Amino acid sequence: MSHMNDTITIYIPNASGAIECRADIVKDGDGFMLSWDDFVANDWRETCFPTLGAALARVALLAECGATNWARGFNHDVDAHVDAWSQFAAKSLD
Repeated sequence: MSHMNDTITIYIPNASGAIECRADIVKDGDGFMLSWDDFVANDWRETCFPTLGAALARVALLAECGATNWARGFNHDVDAHVDAWSQFAAKSLD
């Protein structure tokens, strides 16, 4: 990933299959940045992901929320997500 210059774009549908959000993952220094929007007025930028896997896991949470028409909500704080990912990665990569 040291030569990654492109953006990974993932479109997230809702339960009926309509595109609900667009998520972009970009290499950002030593980590990764996730920006996502809902095609309306909301745009979020999260810059604290240490690995591509952590950023993709965050997108997976968004996809799960979209799949349930946001009934579950997106209430996972990004810092808590990164902390939980770090604990998981430490256990699985040892």
